[in-house]
Amino acid sequence: MSIESEKIETGTAELAPVYAATATDALVRFSRLEKAALFQALKTVIPEFRNQVRIFSPLCALYRLCCQYNNAKTPQHGCRGGNDFYFIAAQDGNTYPCGYRGRENLGKFWDLKIADKVRFSNCRQCDWECFIDPSELFAPLLDVAKNPVRLGMQIITDPQFYRLWQEDLRYYRACDYFNGRRQPDLKALSRFGRHYGSQKTDWVARRKRQSAI
Repeated sequence: MSIESEKIETGTAELAPVYAATATDALVRFSRLEKAALFQALKTVIPEFRNQVRIFSPLCALYRLCCQYNNAKTPQHGCRGGNDFYFIAAQDGNTYPCGYRGRENLGKFWDLKIADKVRFSNCRQCDWECFIDPSELFAPLLDVAKNPVRLGMQIITDPQFYRLWQEDLRYYRACDYFNGRRQPDLKALSRFGRHYGSQKTDWVARRKRQSAI
């Protein structure tokens, strides 16, 4: 993850990373336009390979990141960091809403009483997949329980997100919810190929080769 280059250069960056997987080097530092292009490329390429290998990145989250960096006026769920997810720094045990909001130290994790903490507003300051992906995947389910009216309005105003969300759920089920103790079910994954008929033939051929080994 990189903080937007223009914010670093002007000293207006609000984030203060405590997670080590970040850098300010120009090689991995991207502007909003560059990030929009990168996330669009991922959203386009990932469906091409979902039928061959299990890919966790949900398309609905990539879609929302594309909208965010293209300044599209679509409903935004926001990250649940500081609400349902927290980052604990291994070197000192301090707890933060996420690994990039280092100015919001919540204290030692063994002393943390989540019920006493002020709930944080939904954040859109970064694109950290570890928190954003589950936030987007669970947001519609949370809305069903807490705000079904808003959910209905969002389905009407942004049907593309919910179409991708449903496809992601079907794909995750085909992936056995990414159970690393099981081999990929190639037959189930083949349903997510761009050309199902040809992929089905490929799957049969691969199964025959595996049986011969």
